[in-house]
Amino acid sequence: MKALILANGRATRLGPVSRAVLKALLPVANRPVIWYVLQSLREAGVDEIGITVGPDTRPVVDYVRALEGPPEDPGPRVEFLWEDRRSGTGGALRDHRAYLDGAPAVVVPADIIAGVDLAALVRHHRAHPAAVTVAVTPQDPARWDGDFLVADGPFASSYLFKPGPASPSCLGSTGAWVVDPRALSLVPARGFCDFSAQVLPRLPARDLPLGVFDAGTVYQRDVGVPRRFYDSNIEALTGSSSASRYLPPAGPGGAGDAARVAHGPVLIGPDVEVHRSARIHGPTVIGGGCVIGPHASVVSSVLLPGSVVPAHTLLSTSVFGTTDRLYAELLKRPSRDRRDRLVDTSADAVARDATAGGTS
Repeated sequence: MKALILANGRATRLGPVSRAVLKALLPVANRPVIWYVLQSLREAGVDEIGITVGPDTRPVVDYVRALEGPPEDPGPRVEFLWEDRRSGTGGALRDHRAYLDGAPAVVVPADIIAGVDLAALVRHHRAHPAAVTVAVTPQDPARWDGDFLVADGPFASSYLFKPGPASPSCLGSTGAWVVDPRALSLVPARGFCDFSAQVLPRLPARDLPLGVFDAGTVYQRDVGVPRRFYDSNIEALTGSSSASRYLPPAGPGGAGDAARVAHGPVLIGPDVEVHRSARIHGPTVIGGGCVIGPHASVVSSVLLPGSVVPAHTLLSTSVFGTTDRLYAELLKRPSRDRRDRLVDTSADAVARDATAGGTS
């Protein structure tokens, strides 16, 4: 089965970061969100992946091309689907109807990390054909601002777009769908169309059933707002995220790491320099190419790749950095000498290495 990743969007709700960073390339545990999306599709056995891109999202193309595997393990074939302007999720499906080639496809956003079993979603759709099958997970309507479905067995009787606390259902959409081309008959012939707001609430319709796949209690995090972006990184380090299983094994790190990491876990990217007098308290993510100056303290924070923390700075529960070096760091190819280190030192290790010097 083919898949479509909706990646032609910007992080408009992330304050100053929004002007420089694409949602698909926001780093979670030092990997762009789209890396996790691609990994989940590959593990689901998807054969072909289409990625929507446009004039402002060229870095997505550069990043994905840099990920191309060796000839003996090339992975799914990737096709970039060009959009001259942003036409919304529904518009993207309409405009790339030819890519779907008359068959259902998995459709996922590029800015959500979710633990949905996509292979099981596809099997469910094949067993219970529908115009659209939506993967759902239990959510508390009083605390969650997403979409909900009212289920009737393997199908839904209604789709509720952001109903808020008034939702009569607790089945929240994960944003992962299987879309049959028949559903595109509900998409306007031209212009912008939000598939969730303008199309899914019109289902079920005559000969167009709306399917429901209960994914169970799974992790889901939209990284497009500051607090959720921060949370997604911390959750990856603390083991509560579906991204956690991709972390390197925890260990003492390189020379001097234990002295500088007062408490773990701390994920340290490649080419990071930490002054011997600096201290880091986990859970903290340090992006590749970061520099942490003398007597700086970093506590439960996320440092964007290439950031410089000045001497005597205290960072606590923060997202810190500038974006001028972010893409350059993300596009560097990983190698044996350029791997992340996950440092989670014990109290004994901290005491043993307390006199270590230099930088790492």
